[in-house]
Amino acid sequence: MTGTAGDLLLAVWRRLPLEVLTVDGDGLQAAAMIGLVELE
Repeated sequence: MTGTAGDLLLAVWRRLPLEVLTVDGDGLQAAAMIGLVELE
């Protein structure tokens, strides 16, 4: 996944959709990886 530092951070915090990032490879794997991040 590539994007600006701010976009990457906001995507991990689920404040922006993954579509704002450039995914090189399997988009489903990228979404699964983001899904593993637990926010508490």
